[in-house]
Amino acid sequence: MRYRLLLSVTVFAQIWLTPLPIRGEWLADLYLGAAITDGSEVEVESYFPRESASERTSYDPSFTFGGRFGYWLDLFHYCGFAGDLSYFQADSEKVDFTIVPFSILLMFRWPLLTSEDYPHGKIQPYLGGGPSVIYYDMSVDFRPAVSEKVSDWGFENGWDFRTGLLWQLHKNFGLYGEYRYTHYKINYRDETEEWILGFEPRTRLKVETTLDTHHFLTGIAFRF
Repeated sequence: MRYRLLLSVTVFAQIWLTPLPIRGEWLADLYLGAAITDGSEVEVESYFPRESASERTSYDPSFTFGGRFGYWLDLFHYCGFAGDLSYFQADSEKVDFTIVPFSILLMFRWPLLTSEDYPHGKIQPYLGGGPSVIYYDMSVDFRPAVSEKVSDWGFENGWDFRTGLLWQLHKNFGLYGEYRYTHYKINYRDETEEWILGFEPRTRLKVETTLDTHHFLTGIAFRF
């Protein structure tokens, strides 16, 4: 029984790992949808004067859109890479974030309903994920607890994960639906430009929070 199991695993591994004589393809996807950011604790601390405030913030749903460009490999056509650029917002009564992420994705797909016309599958479930860098523009107003409104921008890093289903309508284009999850931690620091007793400049103001967002997307996929 052990030998039969070993033989079955070996045969499956050979089928899975053996490169298929299928040409790789470029991918270019455009999408839009809704972004829903989980509520989070937003902390603001001022050192000059000494003030602080922390509030649990619930964000309104946001419109989101973006696109990605990449390549499905030749030898292992179920694996590929892509760069993704998008836009969404996380806004509330006192806190507003505009987020522009750029993500580097490792992509995997499972070809279903393959044929001579659709060697990569007419139906393609897929998933992907990787590191992400964001540009953010924020406004945080906790007055009067903190006397100063914070309006600034910065860069942070995080993670981007997604899964979806592509329906190949034609060998060069198709439609897809996708769920995406992004995670970013905002750790903003505003440093003083004054020297205090000869030491390094100190933090004058800081803002900290976490943005966990669920994206529900639909789009058009081009293959060439």
